[in-house]
Amino acid sequence: MNLPPDVVLIGSKELGFLALQDMYLLGPSALRGVITLDDRADPRSTFTLMSDFAREHGIRFCIASNRAHSESLVRDLKPRCCFVVGWYWLISEETLQSVPDGFFGIHNSLLPKYRGGSPLVWALLNDEKSVGISLFTLTPGIDNGSVWGQKAVTIEEDDYIHDVFVKLEIKTSELLRETYLPILSGTAAPLVQDEKEATYCAQRRPDDGKIDWSNTSRYIYNFIRSQSEPYPCAFTFLNNESVKIIRARQCPTTFFGTPGQIVRIENNGIYVSCGDKRAITVEQIEYRGSKDSATNLIKSSKDRFQ
Repeated sequence: MNLPPDVVLIGSKELGFLALQDMYLLGPSALRGVITLDDRADPRSTFTLMSDFAREHGIRFCIASNRAHSESLVRDLKPRCCFVVGWYWLISEETLQSVPDGFFGIHNSLLPKYRGGSPLVWALLNDEKSVGISLFTLTPGIDNGSVWGQKAVTIEEDDYIHDVFVKLEIKTSELLRETYLPILSGTAAPLVQDEKEATYCAQRRPDDGKIDWSNTSRYIYNFIRSQSEPYPCAFTFLNNESVKIIRARQCPTTFFGTPGQIVRIENNGIYVSCGDKRAITVEQIEYRGSKDSATNLIKSSKDRFQ
């Protein structure tokens, strides 16, 4: 389909790169430009891939140095609409209103549930069995714009947050392929969110990742897998030194112990007592600058996580 060059993609990371490829495949003439940030210091960066793709296909590639610069780039490009995928800076109301057909964004929840920050972390913490993505209109409010489409995925018992991200990346591509051209052609119809069903997520702080071993083993397992890589990981302290918990699993055996106590060390991991007479089997950690199996790094069952 030959479309006028009216669209700007604002994005980064894997989701942004996938969106760039899909949008070009669906309507190569529609892309006026790409706005991203130089995040090559981040191991999740796809900056080079996006740059190479844009250069290969003759798409204007713009690097924003900060939030204000990103908005000035939008004004310079003068698009009719913008798609925002894998972006971390808020967009001002003035800029939202400056683009005739508006801004469309991807949110990692089935709106109106889990509006706000870190929705996938909160969903796993809440032991949800399914999550999803929503393509919606960006507004000055908190993720309350009209929804153009949604996709859901199932959270399996042993899924960590990276596994959920991978599933949602696939669904994001599916959703864009279904909605992108209908939105550009004006044939799509959005749904207004039901405000009575809305829930909200608070922004998470670094200290929120500290494990409280007095919680149930189920909650602690969800706590660990919801903040695992590529996030900074849940953490605890041993002898006043920080320990990142990278991988763990639930243990069905009853253990009587003080919460946080290391009650057993086996080849398959270390067993840590929780607040419900159960234990978590910690398999992989990062401790004293080393990332390895917990069994290799923790040598004494007399220790206790704090």
